[in-house]
Amino acid sequence: MWHVQVEGVGAGACYLYRVDGPYEPEKGHRFNPNKLLLDPYVKAVTGNFTWNLADARGFDPESPNGDLTMSRSSDIVGMPKGIVVSDDFDWQGDRQLSRPMRYSAIYETHVRSLTLSPTSGVEHPGTFRGVIEKIPYLRDLGVTALELLPVQEFDELENTHVNPRTGSLCRTTGATTRSAFSRPRAATPAQAPSASRSRSSRKWCAPCTLQASR
Repeated sequence: MWHVQVEGVGAGACYLYRVDGPYEPEKGHRFNPNKLLLDPYVKAVTGNFTWNLADARGFDPESPNGDLTMSRSSDIVGMPKGIVVSDDFDWQGDRQLSRPMRYSAIYETHVRSLTLSPTSGVEHPGTFRGVIEKIPYLRDLGVTALELLPVQEFDELENTHVNPRTGSLCRTTGATTRSAFSRPRAATPAQAPSASRSRSSRKWCAPCTLQASR
C-alpha cells in the first residue's frame, strides 16, 4: 500500500500518473514514462475524449522486435484525466439496515448495462440516475440490496472482432456482455456503494440506497 499527498490540490484539479522504471519485458518489467496512467481509484474523469489503443501501447508496434521495444510516443492527448472531487456527502442520518440474511437478496449488475437499453424506460439510460429510477422496480421484485459490479472507466471498443455469421463488427466488454438482469441471489449484507460516476454519464453522482426514507 502507498499513497501520495500533494499540498494545495483541491476539488476540480486534474491529474494522471507517470511511472518510471526499467523497460525489461524479458524480466517482467514494462515501465514506460511516455505513457500516462489513470488512477484506478479516481472518482471522476474528464469527458469528450476517444480512447486510442495504438497510442496507449507501451511497446512500439512497428518494431521488428515486437513488444521488446519501448514506445517513445506520448499518449497524453487522448488520455482522460482524473479529477479530484470532494468526499463530503450528507448521509442524512443513514445507518446500517441489519437485515437478517434469510430475508436478504442482492441484485448484481453493471451501472451502464442495467438501463442502457431503450426498453428500460428511464430518462437517464446507462447512468447512476438511471439506476435510481429503477429502484422502485427492483424493490417490487423483492430485491433488498444492489451490488454494482466494478464501476470504472474502460475502453468499450478495445476488443472488437467480426461475427463470422453476419460479417458485422462485434464489440465485447465485461460491462456489455454480462447479463444486466440476472436473478437476485442470497449474499452477505451489502455496504453502500462508493460514490462514483458512470462511464456514460460523465457526471459526478452520489451513492444510492434501496431503503425507503425512514
